[in-house]
Amino acid sequence: KEKRMSGIDNILRSIENESESTSTIREKSKEIFLKDGDQLFCTPVATGKDDDKLLDQYYMYSFRNGTSWAFVLAGMKGENGLIPDDRIDISTVPEDSRRQLKFSLWVYVHNILHTQKSQDYWKEIQGPLGKQMFEETVNDFRIISLSLGAGKANFYSLAEIYNDWGSLDKGVVRFKRNGEGLETTYLITPTPKQEEIPSEKKSEILNLPTIKEYLFESYSISPNIEEDINSSNNDLF
Repeated sequence: KEKRMSGIDNILRSIENESESTSTIREKSKEIFLKDGDQLFCTPVATGKDDDKLLDQYYMYSFRNGTSWAFVLAGMKGENGLIPDDRIDISTVPEDSRRQLKFSLWVYVHNILHTQKSQDYWKEIQGPLGKQMFEETVNDFRIISLSLGAGKANFYSLAEIYNDWGSLDKGVVRFKRNGEGLETTYLITPTPKQEEIPSEKKSEILNLPTIKEYLFESYSISPNIEEDINSSNNDLF
C-alpha cells in the first residue's frame, strides 16, 4: 500500500520533484473561496505534523461543463505520484482536462475582510490606510483549498509558518487573495492577533472529517459544479 503524503515536511519533500500540471462558501461545501482583495484570518486546525490528516495534498481535474466549471478528484498524492483508487469515477472527465496538484487544510475562520459589500450583515470598517472594508464574522470551521502556486509559493509560505511556529495551530494566519484568473496570487502570513478557537468549539474538531474523507465525499462520484464559469473560484488557480 502506497504511503499517503501528508504533513508539512512530507509534502515539502514530495513537491520538490513535482512539476506543476499544465493541465464564497459553497452551499453544500465546507470549503471557503476568496475573491480579489479578500483577507481571511484563521487559526489552523491542521498542525502540519506527519500524522496530520486535516491537511493533505491531492490531484483535481477541472473542466468546462457548458456554462459552468466542473471538478473531479483524480486521487490523493503519494510518494510516487497519484494513488489510484477504484472509488473514483472519472468517466465524465474530458481527455484534455487539466489535472492540478492542490492542498487543503482545516482552519477555524475568525473573520474575512471584503473590499465590496454583498451581504447586509457585513460590518463596514476602516481598513489599512483608512480604506473602506467590510467585515464578515464567520467563527466556524472551514476548509481552505489552494494550488501550490507559481513556484510553489503558496505551500512554501505555509511551510515557513510551520517552521517558525513548530506547528500550524499556534496562532492566527492571514490568507489574502490578489488578482483574478491566471493573475491570481495569495499572501499567506502569520499575524500577531491573539484570537483563539473558543473552548466550546474545540470539541467539534474530533468530528471533522479528514481532508481525504471530505474530498472523496464531495468530488469522487460525480463532478462538483461551479455555476458561474466566470467565477473567481480559486479551485482553478
